[in-house]
Amino acid sequence: MNASVTPVYKTGEDGLLRLRSMEETIELGATKMVIDLDIDYQKVGEYEVPHHVRMALPGSFAFNYTFVGCQVKGPGNDAPAGKN
Repeated sequence: MNASVTPVYKTGEDGLLRLRSMEETIELGATKMVIDLDIDYQKVGEYEVPHHVRMALPGSFAFNYTFVGCQVKGPGNDAPAGKN
């Protein structure tokens, strides 16, 4: 078995890096599988949290997730996510 992961990061509004995408390639003998992951973020209170996550096996199927109603709890951060 051999595997490699290629992450892609992008700087958020606060200057911190956010994982935006990742490609993982797994080789099992003569079989090769690729998994793609894509993430975009939403502003919730003072923070950027995942909004859409897509995981896919190219040429096969994909799973799309949307995070709605997210909240950040704490002093000064009781703000829900915007509607998208």
